Amino acid sequence: MSPFVLKSLSVAFVCIFAVLLKAAPAIPATDSPRLRWEYPTGFVMKVPRWEEKTGDTVYSLVETARNPVFVELFDPERSYTIRLYDGKMLIRGGNGTTGNKLIKFTKQTEGKWENDPARTKWAYSDGWFKTDGEAWYEPQTHGANVFFERAHTADFVELHDPRRDYTIRLSTAAMQIRGGKFNDFTKIHEGRWTAVARLAQINFAPDVSEAPRTREWAFTAKELAERWYPIVTERLQANTSPAPRNYKLIFKNVMNNPATTGGRVMNINVPWIDKHPDDWGMIIHELTHAVQEYKLRKTRNATWLSEGIADYIRYFEFEPEKPLARFRDKTYRDGYRTAAAFLNWIAQTYDERLIEKLHAHLLADTYTDEVFQEITGRPIEELWTEYQKQ
Repeated sequence: MSPFVLKSLSVAFVCIFAVLLKAAPAIPATDSPRLRWEYPTGFVMKVPRWEEKTGDTVYSLVETARNPVFVELFDPERSYTIRLYDGKMLIRGGNGTTGNKLIKFTKQTEGKWENDPARTKWAYSDGWFKTDGEAWYEPQTHGANVFFERAHTADFVELHDPRRDYTIRLSTAAMQIRGGKFNDFTKIHEGRWTAVARLAQINFAPDVSEAPRTREWAFTAKELAERWYPIVTERLQANTSPAPRNYKLIFKNVMNNPATTGGRVMNINVPWIDKHPDDWGMIIHELTHAVQEYKLRKTRNATWLSEGIADYIRYFEFEPEKPLARFRDKTYRDGYRTAAAFLNWIAQTYDERLIEKLHAHLLADTYTDEVFQEITGRPIEELWTEYQKQ
């Protein structure tokens, strides 16, 4: 597999204030340019609107992520999340009315950007996607609300949701809503205008002194890790911009594991990559640990979860098209791919923001197994039993 035909991850935007504020610097409030409004359990953000034309059918979508690897779009009508790469389209989700619901990103068709590097039109054999104005996007547990701007005054921004016929007003400190059971504008959330964070950055310095022959592989790994670091950071810790980090990428001839990460160092087992030269997913797994940097003092027995999250990023975001074997003699407590598949099933079944919420608890050292009950309404052992029946 070439590292330049990259797989991905869903980029989540939602901030979990109650936990994340303990673990990351607060985003400075701003009243200009008023592009993103956050409240304790979510946000509303101005994004590009897209149009897909396939045959005689036209769909409206909104852009939910843009990075050097892919552009991600959400289709509110069909509940699909779509990722457009240079060469292919991956799709996940669906509401079950127009086809099967896809539990992991799946290749749908081949295509290409027609105007790289602007990436505003993507064409395939039966149609195309292209930008078509602007909209406002509010992610939900499953799906999203899409609004169109009606007014932009000194006191508020007014948005309208034509599907539900709701109108909302976003002011300096409150969200008001009218429509449905609300005959007049009524406050439903406290919140604030916030800055849109810059992409996180990391610099890897390869050290191949023990194995000079790995130099080409090492610099390919460096480029891959630096390209994916902001994507992994955004997926786990939405709208944060940590200070740029410097990491060492050390290649060793004698190691017990394929790779380890800690103390701003990623160690790579040279004999392992000799046998598995295409194992770029291992770099993404270790890169996730570089983002995690959990300092667990109160939390116990959470190694399975940190390893499960790292493999979730690898197998369901970076290389979702790779077959994932299921080991029936394993449980989620074994971590890694078994836990990753379990976490993905929970996310797709109960709450698409699951990974971000779990990461926030681990960062704040507040994780217990009861967190799964809080998020899904089901205890973790009951979830595991249900998952095994699927």
